[in-house]
Amino acid sequence: MIKQSTQEFTVSDSDKVLIGSILVKVDKAKEQNDAVSIMDLEYLRSILSDDEFEIINRVFAIQPQIYGFRGPYLGVEAVPDNLIKIEKQPYYLKGEKTYTNIQYVPKFAHDAYKKMADAMQAEIGRPLLIDSGYRSNTYQAVVFLKTLKIYDFDVLKTVKLAAIPGYSEHCTSSSPALDFININGLPSDGNPTDFEDTPEYEWLTKNANKFDFFLSFPRDNHFGLSYEPWHWHHIPSKK
Repeated sequence: MIKQSTQEFTVSDSDKVLIGSILVKVDKAKEQNDAVSIMDLEYLRSILSDDEFEIINRVFAIQPQIYGFRGPYLGVEAVPDNLIKIEKQPYYLKGEKTYTNIQYVPKFAHDAYKKMADAMQAEIGRPLLIDSGYRSNTYQAVVFLKTLKIYDFDVLKTVKLAAIPGYSEHCTSSSPALDFININGLPSDGNPTDFEDTPEYEWLTKNANKFDFFLSFPRDNHFGLSYEPWHWHHIPSKK
């Protein structure tokens, strides 16, 4: 069990080199294994050096509350065995056909998503695609490092954009979050909040709760996280 640190997460120049190496190795692993997003620590340990793996341990030990995060600790659980594999879904980015990465979603959440997506298709003629589904806490550590690098190793900004392992709704099997993308490739990397201007988002705000999906991070949310109109948390009702 990794103990959380009360110290801030600092990144030295040598750490930056190690983080770059970790990301390269994980990307290479993805080319051979489409289940990297649900990998466990043992698998990640097998492809990293000791120094690289120590960076992963340090990410797990981050205490996000010292950066203003106010969400609950969700725990670090084993990868569930009820995952549905979602093959690459086609969409059009600036008119060019492309595909989402392979995703995994717990079966009960996939069933709820499918009902909701079918309803949206029937009502407004628009498909709803999954851009990010369930991922392991191990992979969440990699997501954090990838975001950290994108934002020039600004830890405070990164904590508002990518959860620490143990705090991500994507990593809980009982009430997982799904990130949606539409047929036009929105949200985009350059301006992710543009998803709020889509007919899919408008439909979700009116209907998603009927299918037990809830917007996790609205504007000015009490968790201290950035606004994410594409991120919807599935909380199964007890009915």
